[in-house]
Amino acid sequence: MFLNNFAVVGGGAAFLDQSVPTIHGCVFKGNRSLTDGGGLYISLSDTAAARDARPDGDRQGVQDRTIWDTGITACVFDSNYAYGSAGYGGGLCVLGPVPLTVHNCTFGRNHATNGGGIGLPDGSVFVASTIIAGNTGGGAVGMTAGAAAILQYCDLHGNTGGDWTGSIAGQNGINGNISLDPLFNAPAAGDYHLTAASPCIDAGDPAGTPDPDGSRSDMGACYFDQSFDVAAAVSGGALTLTWTASPRANEYWVYGAVDAPFFLPGYAPGFEHRLAVLGSDTLVWTTTTGVGDPAADWCYLVVAVGQDGLPILPSNRVGEHDTAWDIP
Repeated sequence: MFLNNFAVVGGGAAFLDQSVPTIHGCVFKGNRSLTDGGGLYISLSDTAAARDARPDGDRQGVQDRTIWDTGITACVFDSNYAYGSAGYGGGLCVLGPVPLTVHNCTFGRNHATNGGGIGLPDGSVFVASTIIAGNTGGGAVGMTAGAAAILQYCDLHGNTGGDWTGSIAGQNGINGNISLDPLFNAPAAGDYHLTAASPCIDAGDPAGTPDPDGSRSDMGACYFDQSFDVAAAVSGGALTLTWTASPRANEYWVYGAVDAPFFLPGYAPGFEHRLAVLGSDTLVWTTTTGVGDPAADWCYLVVAVGQDGLPILPSNRVGEHDTAWDIP
């Protein structure tokens, strides 16, 4: 089953004993349930697909995206409430024999007696690269003894009733899991974008789909954009590179290649091509290497490097014949 532009305000959404959609890029906000699943209630029996639903009424920015997994991906669960005295899952409630995957989602300001973020009366979930923070009620994840939850590269923080509690208590500190303030931009206003100092940036599953800027996946649904652009200008026999700042860069590495590619399959940029190491406040670099020779296949790029000394992501490439060095 495919659902497009699915919208629910104040009533929650439910999929009961039927083909269950893959839900991607959705916002479940301000919904209520008298029992379980304030934002979304799923009773699993099969799989299908749904895309870009925005149940808070926001229809802007909707795109046709490729669904890469069955389950729930890149969704925000905000301010949903399960009223049941023994209710499960303020944001999401899952039942049934088919495991559900939850990837790159954010749960904030939801409430339920059992699991302010996610509740499992039975069934099982695999949760990755997800933030569950600031929910109220019975902990971040609430479940019965017969249910199961496996979390990897997740941040659980500030949930009343506890973060890593019950049957998931032993998962904190392993498999990339943390319990740190995600440093959202404005959570009280429902803005769950990450700020530059967030520990959730580049902390998602390294084997997961990279963020749209090309960097390692962040935790949560709202990635932090670290992209930057390089422009080249030649004047008086010299080439000058200028670039915009990458927000978390501690320094920049300038690479140049003549008659040799930057990249080989499976490898990072070769250090033999690194021409300069510049501080984070230096956004201009000039060289005469390779300039003025129309027969030379030269091109340049700049790599933003984090405080840990590891590359974050490369810029676009500029120069003559740069299409000769397509990244494999």
